[in-house]
Amino acid sequence: MPRFTRRRHLKSDRAKPEVASLGLRRSQTWVGMMVCGALSLFALTDNSFAGTYVVKSCGEQGDNRAAAFSLERLTVRMFIRRGCNAVGRGKRGLLTRNSYARGGRVSRGSEARMVMNAPPGATFVGLKWAGEVYRPDCRYEAQVYARGPAGFSTVARNFRSYERCAETKSVRISGRKGAQNYPFRADASGRPIEATRIVQRIECVAKRSKPFCSNRRPNYVVTYRAYVTVKDETPPRGHILADTPLARGEWVNGRQPLNYEASDNVGVRKVQFGEVQADQRTCDDRLVVPCPNGRGQLSVDTSSLSEGSQALALRATDSASNIVDIANSQPIRVDRTAPGAVGLTLDGGEGWRSTNGFTARWTNPADPDRAPLIGARFELCPVGGGRCLEDRQAGDSISALPDLPVPTMGEWRLRMWREDQAGNQLKDNASLPVTLRFDGERPELGFEPTDAADPTRLAAAVTDKVSGLAGGQVEISRAGSGNWQQLTTSMEGARLVARLDDGRLEPGAYAVRAFARDQAGNQGSTDRRLDGQPMVVRIPLRTATTLRAGIVRERRGGDPSSPRDRLKVGARRRASVVGSLTIDRGQPVGNAPIAVIGHAEGQPEFPIGTVRTGPRGRFRYRLPRGPSRTLRFNYAGTPVTLPAEAQVTLLVPASTTFSVSRRRLLNGGAVRFRGRLRAAQPGKLVEMQVRLSGRWQTFRTTRTGRSGRWGVGYRFRRTCGLARYRFRARLPKEQGYPYEAGRTRTLRVFVRGPRCR
Repeated sequence: MPRFTRRRHLKSDRAKPEVASLGLRRSQTWVGMMVCGALSLFALTDNSFAGTYVVKSCGEQGDNRAAAFSLERLTVRMFIRRGCNAVGRGKRGLLTRNSYARGGRVSRGSEARMVMNAPPGATFVGLKWAGEVYRPDCRYEAQVYARGPAGFSTVARNFRSYERCAETKSVRISGRKGAQNYPFRADASGRPIEATRIVQRIECVAKRSKPFCSNRRPNYVVTYRAYVTVKDETPPRGHILADTPLARGEWVNGRQPLNYEASDNVGVRKVQFGEVQADQRTCDDRLVVPCPNGRGQLSVDTSSLSEGSQALALRATDSASNIVDIANSQPIRVDRTAPGAVGLTLDGGEGWRSTNGFTARWTNPADPDRAPLIGARFELCPVGGGRCLEDRQAGDSISALPDLPVPTMGEWRLRMWREDQAGNQLKDNASLPVTLRFDGERPELGFEPTDAADPTRLAAAVTDKVSGLAGGQVEISRAGSGNWQQLTTSMEGARLVARLDDGRLEPGAYAVRAFARDQAGNQGSTDRRLDGQPMVVRIPLRTATTLRAGIVRERRGGDPSSPRDRLKVGARRRASVVGSLTIDRGQPVGNAPIAVIGHAEGQPEFPIGTVRTGPRGRFRYRLPRGPSRTLRFNYAGTPVTLPAEAQVTLLVPASTTFSVSRRRLLNGGAVRFRGRLRAAQPGKLVEMQVRLSGRWQTFRTTRTGRSGRWGVGYRFRRTCGLARYRFRARLPKEQGYPYEAGRTRTLRVFVRGPRCR
């Protein structure tokens, strides 16, 4: 290989007229340059170091692209081909050459130039190149070099016009066996100079005397492989977009998207959240800016995060491994736990309703630093079985389901479980069910036919398909009066039953109506029978009966007295009540029970017993000894006969024992009268009477003690001669003492006094 004959310069780029010196010594050969490049401290491998990355053009992976190089100049009769792994005829690789044909010429200044420009703010710090130069015409200049902003150049291949021309007028250099490192020169301080352009060119640089080059044979520079190390120390820029729930600080769960904007002069290779979640962008190392800029998205798996509020930051890495943290003003909030079960209550209770609207309420317990409630899910299931229905009601901090309707009438079970802002909801956390009961239909009713065996029974059949009969009322009104009277009404299954007391009503026609209400409060009414006829009854419905009764005094050895409805009988005498029970036309009613009810003064009515009629409808009731009293004999009647009643009054006088201490005494002496009530009562008034001047006169009164005993003393002072006195005790009638007025037998007392003057 020939030596350089003189120092020459690289031809400058068209855009930059400055020319930088190669600084090559005459003794320096291309072999020496290759050895020095191999020993340089700046030799590079395929792996970049921190702050750098490698642009691969026409690499070993079989790609067919040289996209990092761009066309800068191409004139007539010059040719460029990007065929790193092309098939068919022609050279492969990045080819710059002249067009060739027999007898053709290429004008002076014709050029084919490809350039790789560094990204703004970045520089080239290393070149590893493999290629070939073929120049049979020395008038061509073939070069591969790097150029910096200050105009310097670092040469990988440099064949100047009219230099290094062999006798055959051709030069061929091959680099297919392996790419070599070409170090950049150092400046005065010893630091390697950084470049901004990589140039591959071939140009016709003929002399002015012959301003053309040959076009008979190809003259070319071809790059088989080129590895350019790019240095960039500018960190990327970016921000998190507030267009997702995670970035807005909303409560989330599960996988969540997170959008961001990131850019860099050399592109953004990766944006990472945490240790394992990253958006690894698709990069192409064959490009000068291998990685894209702009918007990206992360899919954040919140299951790897702790629950609660926490800071949000992303880490962006550019193509040169420069890193920047991108913080967000809003924290992220993670909640993976579904709200727990709460108790459910129903406004107005769980009874039947006639309106289809229910309000269920619950109380939300405090749950700090957890997702707020945004809705409630509920399930309605028919009690009798069938398909359940699910729905959702939204609401911030929801605590009620207002005006909730059920699909159809009947009974439904309601369960509710809550949903938070993070989307957590678990049906297993549903509340205990409450029952919703809805019946919007009125009951239907009609009077059943009257039973001849029980004519006073009025029965209205009620039909209610949903909630069932709850109660009702039967009323009657005398025809034309307009006054309605309520009857005592009871329920017998699905019937309203009332008894018509025809014994207390005036005879005539009566209208009957009934009101029925179901469990939901719906009310229906009717005044018709089941066959549609008006419900009218005629009083009396039963056969009339007659009950007669009277008191008779029993006599020893003789017939009793005639019956009287009021009779006075001594306390020690016996009396009976006799009577008879007949229906119309005097027909006796045998074996009929007649209740005996007594009433004494100062006491309420009380049942005494029951007596039954004989075969001829007669009865006798022997009265026990006791106070004065009124006896009521009551025949209750039967379903076909009316009741009857008779009343008698037994008068019993009060009675007491009566004695005197002496029967005979002198004037000035004293006697004592004593006695005891036979019906003992403390405080009973006792009057002492004496017979004077043909009439009884009261001379002393007293009252009985606790045991009913009494006593009165008297001293005689005005008696002359022999006198006979007649005394008795009188028991007047008093309120609260159930006996009539009574008196004792007469006692005689003889008193002797001085002779009368």
